[in-house]
Amino acid sequence: MCACFLSFTQDDRPGLLEIIRAAYTPETIPIARAEGDVRPTNKVPILLPDAGGLRAEIMEWGFPGYPDKNKPESKPRPLINTKAETASILRTWAKPLREGRCVVPTNGFYEWQHGEGKRKQRYLFRLPGERALFLAGIHNGSGCFSILTAAANESMIPIHNRMPVILRRGELSAWTGEDYLTICDRTPPDLERLPA
Repeated sequence: MCACFLSFTQDDRPGLLEIIRAAYTPETIPIARAEGDVRPTNKVPILLPDAGGLRAEIMEWGFPGYPDKNKPESKPRPLINTKAETASILRTWAKPLREGRCVVPTNGFYEWQHGEGKRKQRYLFRLPGERALFLAGIHNGSGCFSILTAAANESMIPIHNRMPVILRRGELSAWTGEDYLTICDRTPPDLERLPA
């Protein structure tokens, strides 16, 4: 997955909040600090399990990265994505997958298709007919989150070989509950692709 997704804007917020409330009726939803394009290290609302429902909390996109052995003077890049296939066995991700599953509400995510030379076409991916897209995430308990990714399905393969793990509204409780591994193993839903 690319390093950019679409947060809900002021105009979109009522629709997204309506969807979140219909799913879990949280008491309060914080105002997003980042609107529009969300990039690594931006802070946005994510949804955490709370007493059988969900509550919203502002977190930063990206776990702290590791120093590059070849460039020790450069700042480590944040770890924004987590491969669902290996998350349970890698030290960085195993505990957050067990104890820190969260939901990332968004209006869609971006990916770029590389053309001839340096030309790129940006596409916005969404669920057909839905006003919001929920992504499976994990957090580290220190205010940072990462988005889980899986192998791309047919709707995504022409552009990229990976895609976020998409949660349908009816799957939010499965992801934040004990059935989370079934979400990682199932075939992702098809997405619509819009030139952006």
